[in-house]
Amino acid sequence: MSAADSTKCPKCGGFKKPEFELCFKCSQQQRGGGRPGGSRPEAILPPECVFKSFYGADGYLRPEIFIQSAEKAAKVFEEDGMTQTSFRSFFNMLKSMEQRLRAGTVPQGEVNENFLRFVRQVEYQVKRNVIKDTFKQFVDAHRDVVLSSVKEFKGFVEYLSSILARLRTK
Repeated sequence: MSAADSTKCPKCGGFKKPEFELCFKCSQQQRGGGRPGGSRPEAILPPECVFKSFYGADGYLRPEIFIQSAEKAAKVFEEDGMTQTSFRSFFNMLKSMEQRLRAGTVPQGEVNENFLRFVRQVEYQVKRNVIKDTFKQFVDAHRDVVLSSVKEFKGFVEYLSSILARLRTK
């Protein structure tokens, strides 16, 4: 390798210091910086993370909400910079209702109101740039199924529990 090659960025062809692999600009872009606002592009939620029902034909929760889909969703949310703490604050909004359901009967309307408050909070935090839009898209994709029955609401909470378990701690 010639001396000129050691100062040429392999990505853009611009000048780089010989001790670095890329020039400063390409290095910043690769790390997620260098864009307006310094933000990374949003991660994309795979289709296998979205369900039309959280229950299989046998009436039991789908196994993938516990493992495969939960792992993929957690990875996407982490790539978007979502922390376990911010995820937990959303999760707790629904977990308290789910615990009330275990203790007794709660009308479907009250369960739906609780979920819609959760949706509103997610939208608000996206507008404040506290979280990225990917989590909102995840919630929106499940809105109709969650509002369809108390059973599906419980399934969604189970799915969130599995995702939370897979998010990295600080």
